[in-house]
Amino acid sequence: MLLIRKISIGPDLLKAMNFSVGQPMLRGKHNIREIIELESGRIQIWLSNEEDEVYLWKTIGYNMPVAIEYNIEY
Repeated sequence: MLLIRKISIGPDLLKAMNFSVGQPMLRGKHNIREIIELESGRIQIWLSNEEDEVYLWKTIGYNMPVAIEYNIEY
């Protein structure tokens, strides 16, 4: 499985919504924990809160234009 580091959602990368693993969300009380691409082509964004609870925040449909950056470790 390839780990996704960042996604950009939208037809124009300069105006796209960007989400990165570790990025603070929702007034800084939550962080993006994982970004997962499903076999169906949909993408899920999972958050964790201050109590380390993990929950699904967004699902992006397969028909949305998305640029994906994978986590590459050498």
